Amino acid sequence: MSEENKKIPEVDHSANIETDKEKVNFTKDGKAVKFYPDNPTAMEHKRAIRTKMPTQFYDPCAEASKMSLACMERNNFERDNCIEYFKAYRECKKAWAEERKKDRRNGFRY
Repeated sequence: MSEENKKIPEVDHSANIETDKEKVNFTKDGKAVKFYPDNPTAMEHKRAIRTKMPTQFYDPCAEASKMSLACMERNNFERDNCIEYFKAYRECKKAWAEERKKDRRNGFRY
């Protein structure tokens, strides 16, 4: 390999880069950031809840649940290594519960 190929590219430090995280807008489009792959407020979940049998369990956050269990298996069931996955699952369930409350207030029954 020649010396030219080993050169590390120069970084342009002249650009205005904001380093204060309080001043950075991480959601430029104004949308809320979510840390789970599911969409618990989608209409498909409302239909699934309505059409399921009374004895069946339905989880609109199933993907987040699977991810947290897979993390536990990968990390030999060390709970401390998967805290972020658990937080994401709880956040998803909280969004689903809020959506159900809103629907009940608006007259939508499951």
